[in-house]
Order: sequence, then structure tokens, then C-alpha cells
Amino acid sequence: MAKFIAFDLDGVFVPDLEYPVYSDGAFLDTWGRIRPLFVPQIPIYIISMRKETIRDFTMKWLKDYNFNVIRAYFMAGNHEDFSPMNCAVQKLKAIADLIEKEEISCYVESSKEQVDIMKQEVAYNKELYKGIPVIHFEQFLREKINLLSML
Repeated sequence: MAKFIAFDLDGVFVPDLEYPVYSDGAFLDTWGRIRPLFVPQIPIYIISMRKETIRDFTMKWLKDYNFNVIRAYFMAGNHEDFSPMNCAVQKLKAIADLIEKEEISCYVESSKEQVDIMKQEVAYNKELYKGIPVIHFEQFLREKINLLSML
């Protein structure tokens, strides 16, 4: 039985900044000064559209802030297509890998557009994705805050 949660990184644990292009120098300079919005107290998976070339920097940053990352998926190659469709497709590849290994029970994503695309694909390809919940982070928080305000 799956026991962990996979998360997007940018837009969940840190603000989802608009990066001009993932130019490693400017990105690393900005990112080196950012602190996490929160640090989960459970082991997690990360699925990010960050380039593989900045894996070491990102993993060090996560370790410095005491994230317990089981494994992080980054995007290989020299891609420049950050459209919601391409991001969703790339992330779904990692999700499929983790589902096959029965490692995750859900995926939390910051982009509403990507969530919508992923949910359609999960519904269409039930065999591969096993109906895994794809959760939009901001919507999830709004629902929980609304529930708390009713108490």
C-alpha cells in the first residue's frame, strides 16, 4: 500500500516565482535567499520541473532546511517548454513511476492548469494511474481554512 505523498516544489514549499528562463546563475542567486514557507514533518517525494543541472543545489537547499526527501524527480535534458501541458505530462511520468512502485498515495501540485490536465489524464488512463488523487495546493488550503472558520 502506498504510504507517501509527492509534492511539487515551487509554489508549494516556496513562492512560485516567475523565472525569466531557468538561467542557472540568476535562478541560483535568487533561490539561495529564499526560505521555505513550511517544512513537512514527514518523508516526501518531490516532482519538479527544475532542470537536472541544478539538482545538487536544490537538494542541498532542501537538506539545509531539514526536508526529508526520499527521492526528487527533476526534468532531464535541455528543455525550455514550461507550458502547463508539457509540465503536466513530464510530472505524470514521475507519478506513474511512483505508482508502479506503490510509493505514493497522492500528488500535490501548485498549478491549477496542470492539475486540470493531470486529472483528465488520470481519469482517462485508470490502469496506469490507479485513480491517484491530484490535489491543487491553493484550493486545498482554502477548503481547510473555510472549515476552520466555521468552528
